[in-house]
This record gives sequence, C-alpha cells and structure tokens, in this order.
Amino acid sequence: IIKSFAIAIAARVIDAFDCSRDKRVRMHADCFRIAIGYNNHQNLDSVAAKYKTKRQNIHWHVKTIQKRIGL
Repeated sequence: IIKSFAIAIAARVIDAFDCSRDKRVRMHADCFRIAIGYNNHQNLDSVAAKYKTKRQNIHWHVKTIQKRIGL
C-alpha cells in the first residue's frame, strides 16, 4: 500500500512537468513514468518517436532513474 501511494504521489508531481515548454523536461517526465511503472500505455518506442530520439537513449534514461531511486 505504501509503495502504490508513493507512486501515485510521484505521478502527480511528474504530471506538473508536462506544462513545461522544454521538451527535455517533458521527455524526462515520460521516462520517469516508465521507470516507476506508471502510465503503462507508453513504451520506450513510443516515447522515442515522440521526442525524435533513439530507443536506446530513452532506455538509458529509464535505467538511470530506476538506479537512482532504487528500483
């Protein structure tokens, strides 16, 4: 229960970054969602296409986030 509550809180905080005009901030928010398992309709390929980057780049961001938060 605590973990799911923490994910829900983190997801709400991340949603605030969607208002940014900086695409790097929005990309990082999408990578964070994937890293914590939130917003499952997006995958690495769709995020990479959205930001016109390589899948490996998105994968690296997701793994880095997971490592930093201990997932």
